[in-house]
Amino acid sequence: MRGCGRSVSRRAAACLFLLPLALSACGLGRRLGALPGVRREPPRVEAAHEADSADVLADDSDFQRAVELHTAPAYNAYLDRRPTGKHARRARLLSERLSYYDAISRMEADKLQAFLEKYPGGRFASSAQERLQRAEYKLAREKDTIDAYRAFIARHRKAKSEWTASATQRLERLLLDRAIASGSELTLSRYVHDNPETPYLKEAREALRQASFDRVMSRKKIDDAREFLRRYKGTPEARIVAGHIEEEMLRSAERSGSASALERFLESYPGTPHKGRILASLSLMRKERSRSAARWVKIKNAEIEVHRPRRCRTCKAVLRVRGTLLNIDTDFAYDLVLEAVLVEKGRRCCTTTHRVNWLAPGVRRPFVFSIPGRSPEGERDRPPPLFELRLKEWNSYRSQPPAGKKEPPEIQTSGEKAPVDSFKPVPVPPLGR
Repeated sequence: MRGCGRSVSRRAAACLFLLPLALSACGLGRRLGALPGVRREPPRVEAAHEADSADVLADDSDFQRAVELHTAPAYNAYLDRRPTGKHARRARLLSERLSYYDAISRMEADKLQAFLEKYPGGRFASSAQERLQRAEYKLAREKDTIDAYRAFIARHRKAKSEWTASATQRLERLLLDRAIASGSELTLSRYVHDNPETPYLKEAREALRQASFDRVMSRKKIDDAREFLRRYKGTPEARIVAGHIEEEMLRSAERSGSASALERFLESYPGTPHKGRILASLSLMRKERSRSAARWVKIKNAEIEVHRPRRCRTCKAVLRVRGTLLNIDTDFAYDLVLEAVLVEKGRRCCTTTHRVNWLAPGVRRPFVFSIPGRSPEGERDRPPPLFELRLKEWNSYRSQPPAGKKEPPEIQTSGEKAPVDSFKPVPVPPLGR
C-alpha cells in the first residue's frame, strides 16, 4: 500500500510540472505567429463578424445622436450618412413627422408647400394639403379680390375641399356684384350661363330681367319690347312693358295721321282704354275729307285739245280736256265730279262736268272728256281756248266701293272706239330639201 501511494504521488507531481510548460508553449505559439517569416491563416469569419459588429455599433451611435437631438435636420443627417442603415425607416418616419409638425406650427403657406413637395405621398400629405389650403384661403380672404380667389381655385383645382368651395362661392358673389354694377345685359347673361349651379342664380336672373327692362323703357323700341314680353311673359315688368308698347303704338298711329293705323290699333287692342279717343279721331278725319277733297286729290297735267277721231273723215273735231288725277290720301277713296269751263275774252261758257267713281287711296288715274256744244271747225290754226278745271263735288269712303261704282279697265271716250291689236301671220313656205 505504501508503494502504491508513492507512485500516485509521483505521477501527480509530474503532471503539475508539465502543466506550466504546456501553458507557456501555447503562449509561445501565439507569439511565434506574429513573427516575420511565420505563416498563419487569419480567422476570416471572426474578422468579418468583428467588422459587422463595429458598423452596427456606429449605426446605433449615429441614430442615438439623432434621437438625442430629435429634429428633422438631425434625422436627415443620419439618412444622408446611412441611407440603408438599420434605423433608416424609423428615421424617415420621424423626419417626416417632425417636418410636418414644424410646418403646421408656423401655418405658413410656403412651409406647407415645401413639405408637400418633399413628401408628396407621405402619411401626412392629405392633412398638410388641407392646412395649406386653409392658409392660402386666409390670404385670399384678406385680399378679397376676384383675381386672388381665381388664383387660389386654379392652384387647388384637383384637390377640392371646403376651402375651395368657400372660395368658389365668394368668387361667384364678387362676379355677380360686378355684373350688377355694370348694368350690362351681356355680362349678366354670361354670368347666368357660366354659373348654372351658383346659389345666386335667382338673383342673377332677376338682375338680368331688370337690366333688360331698363333698356326697353329707355330706348322705347317696339321690337325690343316684344322680345322682352316673349322672354319674361307673366312678370310684373312684362305687364308694364305691354302697357308701354300699347302707348307707343297709339302715339305712332296718331303721329302718322293715318286712319288705317288707328284702325289697326283698334284691331290689335280691342279693349284699350283709348278707344273713345281713337273713334273721335277717325270721325274728325272723315269730316275733314268731306269738307275739302282738294287737299287730297290733285289734278296733274290738265290741258285742252282739238281732237278728231282717227280713221273717220266724216267725224267732226271736238274739244276735249285730258289730265291725271292723283289721290295722295292713303286712307280714303273718293267719288269726284270734275267741272271744266271755257274762258273767251273774259266770258265763261260751255260748262261741262265729268264724274270719276272710286279713286282709290294712293292711285294715279288719267281722265279725258269732251266739251259738247262747241265745234272747233276752222280753229285748227288757232290755239285752243283757255279753260278752267276744278273739283265740283266729292264723296269720301273708307270701305270697299259699292257695286257698280268701279271704273272700267279701259277709259272710253265719246265717239271713239278703243284700239284693238290685230295679228295677221304670213305663211312661210317649207324649207327645201
